[in-house]
Amino acid sequence: MVVALYVRHKTSEVGISSVSLENLKYYVNASSPSRSPSFRLVLNTQIFFKNKFITDMKFKSSTAKVSYRGIEPGEASIRKLKVEAIEKFNTTIYMSSDKVPSYMYPLVGRDINSGKLSFVAYGKFKTLLNEFPYLKGSARMNCSFVIHLGTQKVNPLSCKL
Repeated sequence: MVVALYVRHKTSEVGISSVSLENLKYYVNASSPSRSPSFRLVLNTQIFFKNKFITDMKFKSSTAKVSYRGIEPGEASIRKLKVEAIEKFNTTIYMSSDKVPSYMYPLVGRDINSGKLSFVAYGKFKTLLNEFPYLKGSARMNCSFVIHLGTQKVNPLSCKL
């Protein structure tokens, strides 16, 4: 008699539940082409990890990155986590336009003049189930948000889960 145990590894969810800004500074001056348009800011984010499995799940250490028009102006280190149901933790991301290449300066200037900067936060996190160590998986974070320069608010924040 052969008994087989079939366990399906459900996909976990990772996303951002809230974002707030600090120290937002930006510059654009069309009359002074010698100085490039720029932005600097600090993002305070709350990232959540949701375990959809019956047993505890471990998320390995990883990195969450923030992208602006395909360039990565900021990233955050995510520590190793053990998640029973939902785990939330706060992280700070320092971002600046220093990594933006010069050919993109007109786009940065246009975005600043429009009063909105759009970003995408993403990451891939490897998972491991405590009770079933042979079941390895991953969870992906893919969230987008817009920073409104005039009000210094983040809206809307949406994550694909």
